[in-house]
Amino acid sequence: MAEKMVIEEEKMELKKELDKRIKNLNLESDAKEELLKKFLEWYDVGFLCYYCGVVMELKFGTDLSFSIDHVIPRSHGGRDTIDNLKFVCWRCNMTKKDKGVDWFMRNLRLLQERRRKKIRTIEFSKAIKSSIKDKRVQESYQEIFEHIEANR
Repeated sequence: MAEKMVIEEEKMELKKELDKRIKNLNLESDAKEELLKKFLEWYDVGFLCYYCGVVMELKFGTDLSFSIDHVIPRSHGGRDTIDNLKFVCWRCNMTKKDKGVDWFMRNLRLLQERRRKKIRTIEFSKAIKSSIKDKRVQESYQEIFEHIEANR
């Protein structure tokens, strides 16, 4: 009996998280229920981003937070229908923006590589700044590193 209560509480928490993200969608109440059912199923099978396959988080405000994407963007005539809505990580949703899913999937690997390079550049830059006190030396190393990254 206690296990059933925990499951019901978890479902209520999941429903609250979903409700936060669908408040701007124009869905009828039965469509919201259908989306909730789809969401719970998606959550039970691993909660993977529809596009990149990363495990998403319920927590709002991170790159891995789940969001709901219109496969066909609203700006291209996409509707708020169950078939047009997918659960994706925030990072993929923000990268895709109003582009079509075909464009996004063709460019996903390139976009991920650019993101990794940017992260490496930021990490290297922080390491240089923290280890070298002389400003001129820091700037020289930064120029060299930027040149190397640009020519990869």
